[in-house]
Amino acid sequence: MTEQARDDSVSRMGAEIPIEDRLRLLESAEQAAELGSWEWFPGPDVQLWSDNLYRIFGLEPREITPTRALVLERTHPDDRARVERYVQMTRLAADPAPIEYRIERPGRGLRYVRSTITSVEPGTPEATRIVGTIQDVTERRRADREIEAHLAVGDVLLEWDTLEQGAELLVHRLTQAMDFDAGVFWLPRENVLVPGGFWSSASLNGAVLRSTTKPLPLPADEHLPAWVWENLEPAAWLARSGGETRVRPTAAVRVGVRSSIAFPAIGSEEVLAVVELLSLEEIEPSRRLTRSLTGIGHELGRFLDGRRGELGPKLLTPRELQVLQLAADGYSGRKIATELVLSPATVKTHFEHIYTKLKVDDRTSAVALAMRRGFIG
Repeated sequence: MTEQARDDSVSRMGAEIPIEDRLRLLESAEQAAELGSWEWFPGPDVQLWSDNLYRIFGLEPREITPTRALVLERTHPDDRARVERYVQMTRLAADPAPIEYRIERPGRGLRYVRSTITSVEPGTPEATRIVGTIQDVTERRRADREIEAHLAVGDVLLEWDTLEQGAELLVHRLTQAMDFDAGVFWLPRENVLVPGGFWSSASLNGAVLRSTTKPLPLPADEHLPAWVWENLEPAAWLARSGGETRVRPTAAVRVGVRSSIAFPAIGSEEVLAVVELLSLEEIEPSRRLTRSLTGIGHELGRFLDGRRGELGPKLLTPRELQVLQLAADGYSGRKIATELVLSPATVKTHFEHIYTKLKVDDRTSAVALAMRRGFIG
């Protein structure tokens, strides 16, 4: 068979594919691409949807008659006016740009979609037929957010100065990168977790949330950060779960929080902190997000391992830290006294207090322990 004959044969086979098989191929392609297609006839306001578009909106194929009202009803309230303006524009514009917005699927959470117009049949004064696609871009958007989160944490660790400044900067940058609305940096203190850093967006009443973010007892399964601290792994809370376990305080729900996710910062020996992110939307973490937060937690834990002296209550006074730092730099007791304008007896007293507080017997052990805990450099 000649090459031309083979080409002709393949062409005939393609032309002979039944319409039902073509539709199945199209359906498979739409599902793989998380895509749905639609037609809209603005005059009679009639819409035709592909089966997968119903699924994107959380419906069974042909479960209901698609309408513009249904699309707006499923659109997130904050995006509804913008989508309504876009719909009006598509009736008049020849080539409208794509638009991204959020849709709410009852009982299934929030999804991000991208609507693109592929064909407009013009009429007077408005289009007679409009064809387009809607693609679920939630996973792509989440992947972008995870990358931004890793970059944000790396930048914060470079800018970290003090615990208070660093903790607030961390939850601020991480909350924004992950598209959440508030964040809390929790620190373990004996039998409680205490908030060591807090940030919230203008979207919620941050003053109320901050004022009611109180220390949490340890261990305690009923509070998400405490559960994460005890179990050494990320976890999430969703409002629709009923709040039977790992609930947020009532005040958080009162200001509109619908979900939260927390992950531990694990050092070489223990959990050094817990980071909690809160959202006004119901955000259910994927496996990939959980793995990503686990990685961020280990990165943060390694960093905090070298700054343990900042994490606990202030064990040594500023003067004792000065004395210890000079000892680490090789100064003798007499030279330390001269440097700090103290008497040798006072320097000796400082060392005795340091030994007692650190539970060591000599200067070498005190310096080694203080450096290991991050008290001195």
